[in-house]
Amino acid sequence: MLSVFKTKRRRLLTLRKPNAMSFIADLHIHSRFSLATSKELTPPTLHLWARRKGIGLVGTGDCIHPKWLTELELMLEPDDTGLLKLKHEFGHPELKSAPAGDVRFVLTTEISNIYKRGGQVRKVHNILIFPDFEAARSLQQRLQRLQFNISSDGRPILGLDSRDLLTMLLEASPQAMLIPAHIWTPWFSALGAKSGFNSIAECYGELTKHIHAVETGLSSDAPMNWLISSLDEFTLIANSDAHSPEKLGRNANRLTCEKSYQGLMDALKGGPDAGFGGTIDMFPQEGKYHYAGHRKCNVAIDPAENIRMKGICPVCHKKLTEGVMDRIAQLADRANPLERPNRASFQYVIPLKEMLAQVHGCGESSKTVTMLYHQLLQRLGPELTILLDIPIGELQHKTSPLVAEAIRRMRSGEVIIHEGYDGEYGTIQVIRPGELMESGSSTGFFDRSDSTTRDSQSPLLRFDPAKLMELKSAPVLPNSSLAAEKTSHYQAAPSLLNSKQQQAVRHTGSPLLVLAGPGTGKTRVLTERIAWLINNSGIAPEKIIAVTFTQKAAREMQERTIKLITGSLTDAPFINTFHGWGINWLRQHAGVAGLPDDFNVAGDPEKRIILTEELQIPPGEIAAKMALISAMKQKADQPDVDEVMQSIRNRFDAALRAARLIDIDDLVCLPVTILQKDAELLIEAQHATRALLIDEYQDINAVQYELVKLLTADDPSKLFAIGDPNQSIYAFRGSDVAYINRFVNDFSGAVTYSLNESYRCPHNLLTAARQVIDNENQTIQIQGISHGTMVKITENPTEASESEFIARTIDRMTGGTRFFAIDSGIADPGDIPADIDPSQIAILTRTHRQQTSICKALNDHGIPWRSYHHMAPFAQKPASDLITILKALDNPQNNFYQRQATRFFSSQKAYGTFMNNFPLNLTISEQLSWIGGQVFPSLHEGYREMIRTSESFRHNKQTFWQYINTGIMADALSPDVTAVNLMTLHAAKGLEFDVVIIAGCEEGIIPYTFGNRKSPDPEEERRLLYVGMTRARNLLLLTHALERTIFGQQVRLPRSRFLDSISNELTEFVKQETSRKQADIQLSLF
Repeated sequence: MLSVFKTKRRRLLTLRKPNAMSFIADLHIHSRFSLATSKELTPPTLHLWARRKGIGLVGTGDCIHPKWLTELELMLEPDDTGLLKLKHEFGHPELKSAPAGDVRFVLTTEISNIYKRGGQVRKVHNILIFPDFEAARSLQQRLQRLQFNISSDGRPILGLDSRDLLTMLLEASPQAMLIPAHIWTPWFSALGAKSGFNSIAECYGELTKHIHAVETGLSSDAPMNWLISSLDEFTLIANSDAHSPEKLGRNANRLTCEKSYQGLMDALKGGPDAGFGGTIDMFPQEGKYHYAGHRKCNVAIDPAENIRMKGICPVCHKKLTEGVMDRIAQLADRANPLERPNRASFQYVIPLKEMLAQVHGCGESSKTVTMLYHQLLQRLGPELTILLDIPIGELQHKTSPLVAEAIRRMRSGEVIIHEGYDGEYGTIQVIRPGELMESGSSTGFFDRSDSTTRDSQSPLLRFDPAKLMELKSAPVLPNSSLAAEKTSHYQAAPSLLNSKQQQAVRHTGSPLLVLAGPGTGKTRVLTERIAWLINNSGIAPEKIIAVTFTQKAAREMQERTIKLITGSLTDAPFINTFHGWGINWLRQHAGVAGLPDDFNVAGDPEKRIILTEELQIPPGEIAAKMALISAMKQKADQPDVDEVMQSIRNRFDAALRAARLIDIDDLVCLPVTILQKDAELLIEAQHATRALLIDEYQDINAVQYELVKLLTADDPSKLFAIGDPNQSIYAFRGSDVAYINRFVNDFSGAVTYSLNESYRCPHNLLTAARQVIDNENQTIQIQGISHGTMVKITENPTEASESEFIARTIDRMTGGTRFFAIDSGIADPGDIPADIDPSQIAILTRTHRQQTSICKALNDHGIPWRSYHHMAPFAQKPASDLITILKALDNPQNNFYQRQATRFFSSQKAYGTFMNNFPLNLTISEQLSWIGGQVFPSLHEGYREMIRTSESFRHNKQTFWQYINTGIMADALSPDVTAVNLMTLHAAKGLEFDVVIIAGCEEGIIPYTFGNRKSPDPEEERRLLYVGMTRARNLLLLTHALERTIFGQQVRLPRSRFLDSISNELTEFVKQETSRKQADIQLSLF
């Protein structure tokens, strides 16, 4: 046994508390509900194997998985120490033959957190320990309310910052504990080379004070961690991370404390002085990524040598695959590991079956080894007691001398070690080659006469840390994974405008239409134009009107413009949406419009209520009637319509006015109607508009077009429009590509410029997208800034296989979201870029129905995703209910909102009390939080995102209400959420991603011909695919299936004709991999 353990253990024995006891704890395991785990992982079987191993305290693992938690509540019961025990009636049938033991359980789980911080994707695994079922249920329900998928895998993957998880855990119970899991695993840990941090404090920030212990993992041990002084404040623990019952205890912890939940917490927090007796570790060199190396070249080197060789293979002269030890070496700041204060002891173990197999020259699962294993347990007690505690002399008498000698060698470190590297498992042997002799020899299997057959006792570290520190003193530490530069096809736009952009920005004297294809810098041109007008033309900023189609785009333009303007501004240019302009104008002219000064804009919830309750429209017809009313208001010329529908619209508008409301379409329709009739107001509006800039001109509808004509009728040269006819895709909302196509005819003397250099898309991708448009007379011929990769097209047998292909591809691109993806080869990127931020991946579909199968595949692979519908943000309950109540509080004279708000209270009196207590002086987000706490205290997660978003508005209610009532999907897209984006092609307009995957590229889907309503214009369908393709900055994948289910029927569809338009020179066909059945295996070591 290593002397470090002997000395330390004697000291600990003198510190025992009167009620302390010694026991072994394994706190990190998994259930059968985790991927690639044994079906035998049940409470009775875990209890049985804990007895066989000699483990007194076992973590349940996976305790927030709904089915597993229900099973635990059924089979376990609390004892009087805060721990859990197996109910007597659930005892395993083989328990009678197992060694005696008092086994307790504690609720634990492992969470995989994948999120973005500091411009990088972080993948951190955390162990959670709960004091009771109530705390576990509390966190489980909170995660469910947040719509996290906690059912598909026992170790759920959450798009949640580790700090937020810790906060939620402590809110569930202050007695709970979070422990960073296997902190050196390259792909999934707090300090991992691929996606971790450089310190625990960097990961958990101000909450680091709540981190008391860290798990060293299977590929590192205590001395390795002693090299890093920033870990001195944490207790170093070891656990098995078992995925089958027999793997329990391969790593574990010795505790000398009260066997209770509080005793466990005290030991983990206080370390050796509080009852933490040290760790039991498998030899970490067994891990298959322990050292750097090249498997093909048969090269494995220690971290010091790797630094000296600059990370280059001496055989093939290519970059070596780094190991866990290289990452430890990067962060090491000690030459002597014994400088760590308050060190706990550690012991190495080799599983008993593994040693029996070595001694007898047969397999671990052979009948001989199994029989001998159980015989030893019945004769001597639990496995860990045999391996670590029974004196060698006693073992020699009670077992064979061969087994006793093997155990002695293991304890003293006299083993033969071959480190794992580059996916190759390491080996630990107690027998040298040639040491086995024929059975029947007087000396047995071990030839002790030859001293060369015995390895000397292993040092604490199998490399020289002093040499390592000396090599690290060089100015640059090569090949740091975190510091490695990532290449990309994407190139930012240059700091100066190109010649075409400059011409557009400085144009004067006539109306101008700028044709700007995808990625050609139209937002930059718009903001530079606004700044140039202010800096050079003498136009007052407040008389510059810039209109775009989303609030997100408007905010971005505002921020960019302010940075470009020289000098200070007393008034700012008006940069907003058409609806934003309309509400601003109507606020100033409410009386003329026949509106009260405190009118509000009705959202979809209010419109549904009016149609249902006031007009008595059947629920099944509400959506269609809302769409028809909207279409009527978007047409400026008001063509003949059905008299019944006209009557419904008139009654609807009357009901809106009675409720002191208008709808979103009225924001443009009403001003246009008034300006067409009132010449004085029109002149006033024209004088207030010295410059009018219109973004996305191809998307305007009839009433918006009429507004543009009205505002520029006095001086058409004030008009500056920018757009792309190839991106006109909103005919269903009233948009008409004809307006941009006839711009020159509509505005006398108009000039057209074309921007033809894309700073977003590679040239190959642009060429392919241009071929889809199939328009030889295009006015915009765009060039990409780089050649780029081929467009990848894949054919799949079925809809399910298409979804599986997409999920596997994303697993590769993101470097894998869990160990199984790494271990099985799913996450091997091949020629596909790896380590891509999931939020920079978009899956686009023609319809929402296509997304069901894709969502299932993403869930099966544990890939975080978020789905966006083309709707106003916060339209879902309970967020929409909070909005209704806040509107009522802000408008006490509005009877409509008062009636709606009263529904959430038991009585009018209760609502009156609520109103009287409402804190008027708080910010909007604080008011929403207050309302939620009073009315919906158990549904906080349902409106958490709305409260977060509302923080930026502070006290500005007018701007906030505009955001709520006129926002669309793109306005709700948060760049901080680390999840794959799943949306329709229409919803993706105006967005861009590193990777775009367009699913369902088949006839009938794109172009779309299913459904009862009139099929869309085939040319617009071409433009829709063009828009989807040009959302991609780096990589584009187009997938199609030979068979899928549509409206409940199996159909076979040929691939889309649009794909046939793309030349073979630009495409690469990707074969779908055959799905491999997930084996019931123990995950590999890292």
